[in-house]
Amino acid sequence: MKGMNDLANTSKDYQRKKLEIWLLSNTLELFALVFFLITGLSTGLRSSLESILNNHFAVFSLYLLIIAAAHFLLFSPFSYLRGYRLEKQYRLTNETFCNWLKDHSKMAAIGWTLGFAAIFCINFLLRHYPANWWSCAALLLWAGYVLLVQWMPIIILPFFFKIKPLENEELMKQISCLAAKAGIGISGVFEFNMSRKTKAANAAVVGLGSTRRILLADTLLSGFTNDEISAVIAHEMAHQKQRHMLKIIFINLIFLLSFFYVSDTILKWGVGAFRFKGLDDVAALPLLAIVFTIGSFILLPLINSFMRKMENEADDLSLRWCGNPDAFISMMQKLSDENLADPDPPPLLETFFYSHPSTGKRIAHAISFKHNNVQTNDSKY
Repeated sequence: MKGMNDLANTSKDYQRKKLEIWLLSNTLELFALVFFLITGLSTGLRSSLESILNNHFAVFSLYLLIIAAAHFLLFSPFSYLRGYRLEKQYRLTNETFCNWLKDHSKMAAIGWTLGFAAIFCINFLLRHYPANWWSCAALLLWAGYVLLVQWMPIIILPFFFKIKPLENEELMKQISCLAAKAGIGISGVFEFNMSRKTKAANAAVVGLGSTRRILLADTLLSGFTNDEISAVIAHEMAHQKQRHMLKIIFINLIFLLSFFYVSDTILKWGVGAFRFKGLDDVAALPLLAIVFTIGSFILLPLINSFMRKMENEADDLSLRWCGNPDAFISMMQKLSDENLADPDPPPLLETFFYSHPSTGKRIAHAISFKHNNVQTNDSKY
């Protein structure tokens, strides 16, 4: 009992520190954006660049590069604390600092490349279609998001992991039986070397259409029984069966349309308030970023509530498919222990910050399912 309490306390401590670093980083980022905007530093930087460059595209590009470099220098320490130092402190990472820095730099490069492309498209629309730029921008970014979801397992993930077809034939047979029972076609089951980064275990359904596949971490394959892994896969298949990814894509479209509609109104106000040269002024980018940051935080509880609902639906369906709640319970307990998940977070924190129900609630649901199933079977006699 003492060991279980120690692990629970360690998990709570780890999750609390992760959240504190995340909150501090995002709060400082928001304050930095507000300071940069209201002090006139943003318009000042744009004016300085215009004095030495005579081309809108050049000014826009250099402004973005300066902001990206400043952001990387100012906020990489938070990424280090949350992504490496904390993981090292709690013995969750297998990475050396050099390997972590390499991966962090690759992630930053990919993120900023995609971000630059999106911002250039938005600025083009603001410059040439000021009346209806917001709806065009929402649809364009939504299309980009769909393409990213579809091609991420083929293009992005190989930058960070070695991915290969699942080699466990016995497990593949179990997966095939599960898929037949669920009425789901399997486009592929793959394993990836998550152990090069972390001791934690994970699994996911990624991609869309022909690129959709089930990914299993090697840490999951080596540390869990086939029945426990089948419970994980059944959960991922349940997401697929209930078209949860399509629902998420639709929710993203609504979010983007709402965000850009509000941004259009605030940008028009900002032209007078901050003396922007127009809607397409590069100096207005911090204002857009502020709207996105605040809007995302306001909508976070609603989005997470929707995500937790889908996770509950997937748990329920996977339990019915597998018919083995004991395997589900032991799998959830192992995942919780290995990932240092807080089994019973405060309700307010779960509402705001948890995209999945707490492991305590998921295990309780499986125990209830088992109890009800036993009662149903007993009533037949």
